[in-house]
Formats: sequence, C-alpha cells, structure tokens
Amino acid sequence: GNTNTRPREYVTALEAAEASGRPVRFLPHMRGDELGIRLEGGGGADDDDDDAEDFLAPVDLETLLHRSIKRLVETGRYVPSRAIGEAVVRCDQLAMNARAEMR
Repeated sequence: GNTNTRPREYVTALEAAEASGRPVRFLPHMRGDELGIRLEGGGGADDDDDDAEDFLAPVDLETLLHRSIKRLVETGRYVPSRAIGEAVVRCDQLAMNARAEMR
C-alpha cells in the first residue's frame, strides 16, 4: 500500500477502481481510539468489536527510512528520505486536524 496524503496521489487509484468496479477503502494510520472516535459496529467489515484491521499501525520515521534503505539494497529502488519525512509530517497534521474537527 501507499501513503497517499494528497489528492493528486490517489486520483489515479480512484479512477482505476471506478473503471473496474472495485471498492476503495481508506485506512487511517491511527486507530479510532487514538483519534478519539468509535466507529459503529466496530468499524470492521465483519462488524465485530475489533476495529484494528480498519486502521494501519503508526510507523516511526526511523523504521520508514530503514525500509527504504532495505528496498534500495534489495531492488535498487527507494523512496527519498525527504519525501518520507514530508509524508510523516502530512500524516501527523491530518490526524491532528481530524481530532480538532471532531471536537
């Protein structure tokens, strides 16, 4: 999966999903309890009380940088560290703004 935090980053995916008739799920990188919300029915597709599968676990900057280096070693491809850092900041800001709007 990708961390798509700007509309231009996910428009293509949404268009492809629409063309193929496949559903799109947006998964926050924080759980509902961390955001201060509770999704009805647990938020899961199976409607149980465990909504952990509907949220991505937060990953710190150091881990993301290590993953990018590992990818470079294994495939010759990587995500620039500046792009990783900027995405982390955007994700944190999105979560903070979501919390503020829910209050």
